[in-house]
Amino acid sequence: MPATYFIIIMTTRYYHIGGQKRAFTFSMFANALYFEFMAKHGDIGFNAGIGIIYGALKANEKENNLPKDFGMQVLCDWIEEMPQEDYDEIVELGMKDFTARAAKKKMPLMKGLTQGISEIYQDAPTQ
Repeated sequence: MPATYFIIIMTTRYYHIGGQKRAFTFSMFANALYFEFMAKHGDIGFNAGIGIIYGALKANEKENNLPKDFGMQVLCDWIEEMPQEDYDEIVELGMKDFTARAAKKKMPLMKGLTQGISEIYQDAPTQ
């Protein structure tokens, strides 16, 4: 029986946050950043939404070699200011992306991707 391969491509959506239109990238790397965020900040209900948004924004930043222009405090301020509909849509997209990757048996890659990611963003501005 031939092997079956699944390809899940990176998805980018744009939302207005932090005073400008920004790209949110949903990818394996974004999921790894989400898991790292949750490990660091705790698996508490509202943290999941922050973690998904953090992962999608930081993944776009890194994958497109953009300057680091926000830290956690700034991100939380942006999230408080954003429309609830946008917040809900971003969180839903992030959850669907993660679920699709998990269903396609991509999850063993996550452990390797999360190692060392914290060093990438430790010098990000906080204000």
